[in-house]
Amino acid sequence: MDLATLIGIVGALIVTVLANIIGGGNPVQLVSSPIPIMLCVIGALLVTAASFPLSVLTGLPKFLGKSFMKSKEDVAHEIETIVKMADKARREGLLALEEDAKKLHEPFLRRGVQLVVDGVDPAQVRSIMEADAHAMAERHHHGISFFEKAGGYAPTMGIIGTVMELIVLMQHLDDPSKLGHGIAAAFLATWWGLGAANFIYMPIAGKLKTNSDEEVTFRKMAKHSDEAARRKNLGSLRQLPVMLRVVLGEAELTLGDVLGLRPGDVIPLDTRTRQELRVCVGDQQRFTGRVGTVGRRLAVQIAGVTAPVAGAD
Repeated sequence: MDLATLIGIVGALIVTVLANIIGGGNPVQLVSSPIPIMLCVIGALLVTAASFPLSVLTGLPKFLGKSFMKSKEDVAHEIETIVKMADKARREGLLALEEDAKKLHEPFLRRGVQLVVDGVDPAQVRSIMEADAHAMAERHHHGISFFEKAGGYAPTMGIIGTVMELIVLMQHLDDPSKLGHGIAAAFLATWWGLGAANFIYMPIAGKLKTNSDEEVTFRKMAKHSDEAARRKNLGSLRQLPVMLRVVLGEAELTLGDVLGLRPGDVIPLDTRTRQELRVCVGDQQRFTGRVGTVGRRLAVQIAGVTAPVAGAD
């Protein structure tokens, strides 16, 4: 349980009661009539319910419970976990994360890592996780919005209660003994409207928003963990040696011509003077280049890219 919510609400109520006592009031009078409680607590909830679908109303107990519970996400710990997993993916490959993924306690992160291990396209993984995070944020928004609206309606219901009490009071103006009690009852409804809003509904909405922000932050971080793991794994592949081959040119000869070649013979190639040469990775041409020198060694200057190397960003 998150004691901050309980301490805040109960502490505020205690301070209010003490202030009432110090001012010469009697706290029992604050609950002497059920009418303000009915209007400002139950009435405000019912009016708010008219603005939301039934699915939100059935989820209210869960939202209320979450406002008193501590967020389960330990962001610092999960960041450390993701860094370790990304490093392991770099050293051993993505398949090495399969067992680690099963040990993750957070369902959202576990699902994302499992999708990466299963070889799902990174763009599709990102899309799935973004949709999941968006759905969660929408659910949270409904709960937060409900209690915020209830906090707005409660003072209005209190004013309605005050007006109702004043109407009753106006009917007994001929009896001065009832004026004081009637005015007190009228203002009691106003107090309950303000109290329900500021002691119950708005604090709950605020705590739900705080918890939601933490979870959204965590899911944004988790959403990018698959990309981090993929890039770490790609980083290890970048260290592999790749042989480049520069094709000076080609010539077609008969077998007899080849057998008759002697030192000093000149073979015309199909490459024209100043024509860019083909630079190949394996058997595939990837670049074009120009011959030059670096010190006493021949070199090739890349002039263009004909086909990007797979995995290049």
